[in-house]
Amino acid sequence: MSSFQQIYETFFQQSPSPTIIVRADAPRFTIVASNEQHKIATNYVGERMEGKGTWEVFTPEDENRQNEFAVLMGGLMESLTLKKIVELPLFRYDMPSNDGHSFDEAWWRLKVIPLMDQYGNVEYLMALTNNITTEVKGSIALERVMRQEEMLQREQALNEELASANEELKQYQETLENVNIQLEKSEKQFRFLLNTIPQIAWTNTTEGDVTFYNQRWYDYTGLDFDETKAWGWKKVIHPDDLQYNLTAFTTILASETGGEFEIREKRFDGEYRWHLVRIVPFKNDQGEIKSWIGTATDIHEIKMLQQQKDDFITIASHELKTPVTTLKASLQLLSRIKNNPSSERLPELIDQANKSMERVSTL
Repeated sequence: MSSFQQIYETFFQQSPSPTIIVRADAPRFTIVASNEQHKIATNYVGERMEGKGTWEVFTPEDENRQNEFAVLMGGLMESLTLKKIVELPLFRYDMPSNDGHSFDEAWWRLKVIPLMDQYGNVEYLMALTNNITTEVKGSIALERVMRQEEMLQREQALNEELASANEELKQYQETLENVNIQLEKSEKQFRFLLNTIPQIAWTNTTEGDVTFYNQRWYDYTGLDFDETKAWGWKKVIHPDDLQYNLTAFTTILASETGGEFEIREKRFDGEYRWHLVRIVPFKNDQGEIKSWIGTATDIHEIKMLQQQKDDFITIASHELKTPVTTLKASLQLLSRIKNNPSSERLPELIDQANKSMERVSTL
């Protein structure tokens, strides 16, 4: 063995990057050598690999990995055909664990280098790999933390709104309880009270026929009693909500305990607005249900605000991930060249990191 070959063999075996050399016999790409780092990284013994085709040794674990193997094949063919160094995008290839019965998740970057003979023909291809599983899992963990934080912030905001809404509903419920007491004294006084609350209100029989609406109903719908008495109110309900409304309404009447649901009701100008419908039974001293009292509270602004907030969180989450990922990549590259302050990439990476930080700050 010449001194040059000895130097090359030493460099190949002591290279910190897991490396294999394959023959340029596409599409088999017979493995001719693998260094110690590659054997350690892949848990493969050299004799099991050398002399075999690349695709005999490395195979996709499932259908989800086939596309990534197609990219790997394309990289080898590109380097062989164009006689140039090819860097492949990040890909996943899980490696056998130490117990030999399972696989450990692994992410890699791979560079293919063509090795020429004296006539300028590609005789071998050298594949240098870099296991970046730790970095990828770190990015995944960061994304998970950000998503959890977004969910917590969203939950906190919704809880605050619900607490406020519940307080209002509690006040309305207290009003309705007072109304029940007044019903025993005077139907006229009861109807007067229903006309004083800001919600749409009505009474219906145990069969579901509406017998009374307060003035809010007529102001909102622009319809009169004859048009909406009994079950005539169905014409006000949004067509997409009608069946749900009927099911919820009949279920509540059958339960004898009251209930609530949300639907869209058409206003006199044709606009459908979200309402929270609450229905409670009116009972006599013997506990028998004599009729039902219902209210419809306009919650359209709350629903729209919640939708806007959901849309904002989705957009903000997407916009933040891009600069954070870019910043992380820049810092990783800076960390690799920190001991080489004269590197030509140093100003570029610092400028890129600053731009990403400015974008995060702006967002």
